[in-house]
Amino acid sequence: MNESTTTASGRRRPWTRRLAGTLLAAAVSGVFALLVLEGTVRLLWPQRPYEEWVAPDARYGHLYKPNGHFRCPFPGSNYVMDLRTNSLGFRDEEPAPAADGQKTVLFLGDSYTMGFALDVESRFDRKFAQLCRENGRNYRYINAGVDGWGTVQESRYAQDHFDVLRPDIVVLTFCENDPYDDASFRENEGPTWVETRPVRLFLHRHSHLYRLAGNLRWMRQHRDQVRQLGRDKKQDGEADPAASITIPEELWSQTLQQMRDFHAAFLRFNPNGILLIQASAPASSDVRGHLSGLDNGKNLLYVDLNEAVKALPVAERRLPHDPHWSTKVHEISARSLYNCLVRL
Repeated sequence: MNESTTTASGRRRPWTRRLAGTLLAAAVSGVFALLVLEGTVRLLWPQRPYEEWVAPDARYGHLYKPNGHFRCPFPGSNYVMDLRTNSLGFRDEEPAPAADGQKTVLFLGDSYTMGFALDVESRFDRKFAQLCRENGRNYRYINAGVDGWGTVQESRYAQDHFDVLRPDIVVLTFCENDPYDDASFRENEGPTWVETRPVRLFLHRHSHLYRLAGNLRWMRQHRDQVRQLGRDKKQDGEADPAASITIPEELWSQTLQQMRDFHAAFLRFNPNGILLIQASAPASSDVRGHLSGLDNGKNLLYVDLNEAVKALPVAERRLPHDPHWSTKVHEISARSLYNCLVRL
């Protein structure tokens, strides 16, 4: 076995130096390939740094960082979400004190309520406020939506802050993943985990390729969970995948009880209070059946969006760059909520 090699000058070079040169060349090539991949992802599929605007919280899992301004690009499109938060940490204007005789409408929910992937002015709460102004109805509006929250976090935050928010009307938007989020939060109650290790935190903040790998891993885990629970939402032709959503009864019972308990707590705070519930997946007969069962026809009402949403082609129910509600569905929600309050 030769332990050295001959150089151009005739000297013999140890095999260790030759190996080191080979490894160095491989490392340089690897770094170059990673830089090319990083540039490609940045150009074609930029990844949003979720943790920029999220702060872990022991009681609610997580909140938005208050008084922040963040920009969130969406892969494959030119749309960039402009996310500005107020002093409470919500994507809303700074809440002003209610005027004499002015009622307050509090909007609770997750990404649908906060208007994820959407401009604020296109959100259903803003459209609802516009309808009220046009028809001489004077309310104060507070949007307390936080993406990733379930019913437990939403109702807990509202109850903790009844004295500050002072709602007369609460609009709670139920998302089909709420029962799963509720079960997970009950089991692992505490701050939502975010990356704190220095090297990984640096990569998360500065590398789109690193974020893409993490997002793909999360998507794969989520897909496996969905398949395990028999909730595969793949679209079949022109059918709305939301129509086939089915949630296990065990999870339903816990979330429905959470809603009943919240309603009771709301009435203790404000005996004249009204709770309106709508669903982000109104086409699901499972969701509609369970939520409509809460409706007492008086101060807890289910606002059914199904018929109006069904009139839209399936492609017009979602945003072109994200699977959340389109602006047309936000308009349907606003009109439905307004009509419900007018009837009351």
